[in-house]
Amino acid sequence: MGLGLSLLALISYDVYLHDGRRRFLVLTWLTVVLCTLTKEIGITLPGPLCVMALLCGPPRPLSQRVRQAGTVVLVGALFIAAYFGVRWAIFGRLTGGYSGWPT
Repeated sequence: MGLGLSLLALISYDVYLHDGRRRFLVLTWLTVVLCTLTKEIGITLPGPLCVMALLCGPPRPLSQRVRQAGTVVLVGALFIAAYFGVRWAIFGRLTGGYSGWPT
């Protein structure tokens, strides 16, 4: 399920880059959140989205691509901080007991 949600996030972000409709951007971040809740490896999805913002989509100036990649980085960093904040609030630690770390 995590793989399917990851692919949906990447495809919807590509559609957003070409089409520009905000609903695909909302779908992208919704699937990133769902993917992370399904499997924690989904927390790495903002990285490929940032690369897509720089390299994919229709031709446009480099400044616009960098600004869009910066937005992805900012939203991704806020999401990751919120995720670990909620994890800390619920479990009182950042990692599970399975990791062997005493945090």
